[in-house]
Amino acid sequence: MKYKINEIFKSFQGEGANLGKEVIFIRFSGCNLNCEWCDTEHSKYNEMNEHDILKEVEKLNCKSIILTGGEPTIYNLFPLLFLLKKYWIGIESNGANIKAFYGKIDYIAVSPKRKMFNLKVDEIRLVNDNLNIDDMLYYEKFDIKNKFISVLEKDGYFNLKETFELLGKVNEKVKNKWRINEQYHKRLKIK
Repeated sequence: MKYKINEIFKSFQGEGANLGKEVIFIRFSGCNLNCEWCDTEHSKYNEMNEHDILKEVEKLNCKSIILTGGEPTIYNLFPLLFLLKKYWIGIESNGANIKAFYGKIDYIAVSPKRKMFNLKVDEIRLVNDNLNIDDMLYYEKFDIKNKFISVLEKDGYFNLKETFELLGKVNEKVKNKWRINEQYHKRLKIK
């Protein structure tokens, strides 16, 4: 199987419930959506098969992997997952194709760009790009342990104040509280 791999590197998870966890990021190029804030350079990639990826992962001496992108689920990940089965594996996805991976990946984080149905994930991150309370309350019907509203950065401006205000409003209405998700790796200027 050939995959378009933007980069493979070891760093710390800069957002979400696994914040601070040392992981190997496998960043895929390509996506089924076109979000203006995406931080993946889709035109930059190397074609690699699952064995090439495993060789790179083994050089980095870490027990945890996060598949990210772009959108990893546009690929047939099963040959790669088979080779990486000794690792803890998380995935960051827009959720469009995530159901095929239920029960096959250790930790699933989605950042949906449209409403999803029958969602069974560990974490949700909604990007505050003109979100409203109803957008967030929609996901209350699913059993999602970790719920985040993500601060959006456009041209160096972070909409932190607007995100705090929305967070306060939604948390007045729910039992399992939402939290702020800020991409600390960008603030710390680490990969």
